[in-house]
Amino acid sequence: MLSSPFRLGTKLFVPIVFALCFGRASGVHARPTIDAIHSREYVMPIAPRGGEGDDAESLGLKYERVSVFGLDVLRWNAEFCLYTVDDLGFSYLPGSPAQLSALSGVSEAEIRIPLTYYLPPGGVSIVILGLAGVPWLVRAQRIRGTRRHVLGADPRYRQAVAAFHAHPERDEAYRLDAGVRVLVLHGIPPDVGRRNLALLCNVDDEGQVDGNKQTPTFS
Repeated sequence: MLSSPFRLGTKLFVPIVFALCFGRASGVHARPTIDAIHSREYVMPIAPRGGEGDDAESLGLKYERVSVFGLDVLRWNAEFCLYTVDDLGFSYLPGSPAQLSALSGVSEAEIRIPLTYYLPPGGVSIVILGLAGVPWLVRAQRIRGTRRHVLGADPRYRQAVAAFHAHPERDEAYRLDAGVRVLVLHGIPPDVGRRNLALLCNVDDEGQVDGNKQTPTFS
């Protein structure tokens, strides 16, 4: 059976891909760029072109943004405008909805900020992936805690932890080796014993202590 975090990830895959694909194509940038992360002006079309040809003016929403590989992460400083597109990007004339309505012939009621402006695809994807990762992290921590509890109740590992603490003056790698030797005597493979003892003693496999946690001691 698939785990809950995995099922959640599969459910979110389609909306993430939708946001990445369709969010990337919306808007007209000021000038071509290949920067991975950049901030620049952009314009989002909000009404059809008012005339014929590529030089016809369109009604849009000009804004600034921070994007990663073309995907907007943050958007701000939005203002309505009439704009035209050229080889370098676009030029625009800002104005109020009433002014732009008079110039474009578009109803003032139709000149409003689109919902998609508030949903930058990069930012939405980051939020979705972050929320999808929370259950996985919680589950991983729960599994880690259960594993520590089971190992701590095993007499063989209690002896190994005692051996780890027997020489506090030595470095952690030496102490971890001392505990692993105890586990090997009990028939536990050294690689398995080292990994489990490292978890119990809050050190990595090389014997580096995690200073944010306390190593358990057993009486």
